[in-house]
Amino acid sequence: MNTMEKKYIQCKFEESIANNTSYKHAAHCMIFTRFERKVLECYPAVAAVMMQLRFDGCLGFPGGLIDVGEDIITGLRRELAEEINLDANRFTITAANHVCSHIHEAGQLMTHFFALELEVKDFEELEHLALTSRDFGDEVFGVIRVPLHTMKDGFRGFPTFLRQRFIGNARDQLLEALKQQHVIPDEEITKAAEKSQHFPK
Repeated sequence: MNTMEKKYIQCKFEESIANNTSYKHAAHCMIFTRFERKVLECYPAVAAVMMQLRFDGCLGFPGGLIDVGEDIITGLRRELAEEINLDANRFTITAANHVCSHIHEAGQLMTHFFALELEVKDFEELEHLALTSRDFGDEVFGVIRVPLHTMKDGFRGFPTFLRQRFIGNARDQLLEALKQQHVIPDEEITKAAEKSQHFPK
């Protein structure tokens, strides 16, 4: 878990843009799809959520810093095209996709998070297209799927994943988006987050 998470304070999207124009802005997106499958033929899987391994070894979401004078959503679309080859003409991201925004005062940074649901075939196509993106092998070292299942021991699977090193507040963004989009039940999210803090020796 990234200890920097606690320095991020949630704020409203509109207010963050209007009142903090001197801050840097970053926008990222959770791209996901829903399905009914099983992992190892025994663990129910209801969705695939895309994250990526960054150049610094941390896990994060596609997206990045917004250029000075650039609109937040326009900048996000640009970043998604550069990092995973997302075609903004096929898959439109608008303010309706907004999940949450946070302020990091010490870093003079505003983070904005969005969620985009795709059909299974489009999600799987995007996973392959990401390997040919402009930033692959430079800023991005590959996309991964979040394991949303919890194994019988109560720790492996999603709880174990939540112990990884996330960049910034990406871990909190993941949990918030899973809840808002009703990807998995809230109680499963809460339980996995709690288990990730108390692993057996």
